[in-house]
Formats: sequence, structure tokens, C-alpha cells
Amino acid sequence: MNQTTSTHTPTYLSTKRKQPEQVKVWDAHKGGDDGVMTLAQKRAYCAGLFDGDGCVQISKTHIPGRKNPTYRLCLSLDQNCPITVKFFQDVLNVKSYMYPVTRTVQHNRQMYTLKFDGSAAVQALKILRPYLVRKGVEADVAFQYWETCSVSLHPGRNGTSQEVWDLREWFFKKLKALK
Repeated sequence: MNQTTSTHTPTYLSTKRKQPEQVKVWDAHKGGDDGVMTLAQKRAYCAGLFDGDGCVQISKTHIPGRKNPTYRLCLSLDQNCPITVKFFQDVLNVKSYMYPVTRTVQHNRQMYTLKFDGSAAVQALKILRPYLVRKGVEADVAFQYWETCSVSLHPGRNGTSQEVWDLREWFFKKLKALK
């Protein structure tokens, strides 16, 4: 009997680690088809990320010595993959800030936050809105807040009317209730 022994080791028993495939990096905010996704597909993908891991909020801050609080429209996206956050930032191409979140015991991996404030938040929502599902209503409330509450108006020495302060507080509570 002629027995042959094989020196080939099956893949599942191999001790060699499989090398990760090279990731294609592209200019995310470039229009048109780059061989991976169209700009509309990239925006739809980002809207899906935002629907799941994003936040639309009106931030309320009390400053000592001031009669009324400060309200600010903010968007944020939290992810543990900085490449994903950078992709989101590049696709929207709107002024934003990305920073690592301070790690706690609850985090198994480093988290990253991407923030949009004020008019940049409105710009980002305008890009994402056609594709949003879960956060669509929150985006609509944010647009109404921005349009009706004179947010970008600097009132001068007479201040802002109580009616505007009441509206801002109403939108703050409305958006909070949608969570």
C-alpha cells in the first residue's frame, strides 16, 4: 500500500492570521459616482447612522447673572469607529467637531462624538432630512424652532420678548418629549 501524507493544513486549522483586506478610501463629499457609492447613497447611509446613533437636541444653559437661559440647537453622532465618524463628517461637509469621549468602565472601546451646533446643525439636518426615518419628526421640530424662535437674531439692549423665550422653552420641552 502506498500511503501519501499531506503537508497541507486545512485553512480552519491554520495558525496564520488572515490579513485584513485593504479598505478603499475615497473623497466622501465628492459628487458623482466614485465606484463605491453615489453622493445620494452616501447621504442615505449617513442618515441611517444618524437615525440609530444620532441625537437632535436643544441645549439649555443657565448662565449666572442672566435673567433667561441660553438655548442652542445641537446634533451629535456617537460611534466607536473614527473612520465611520470621519466618513459622516466628510459626506455632510458642514462645520463640525469630532473628539474622543472620555472612557469609562461602561465603554469596551474608545468612543468618538461628532457635534454640529447652531446653523451648522440646521445645514446638516437639511442634508439628512430626505433620508431620515426615526429622527425625521425631531428634525422637523428643529427646523420649526430655528425659524420661529429668532435664534440668530441679536436683540440689542432691549432684549428678546418674553413670547420668544416662552417659544424657545416650548420647543426645548417638545424635542425632549420626542426622545
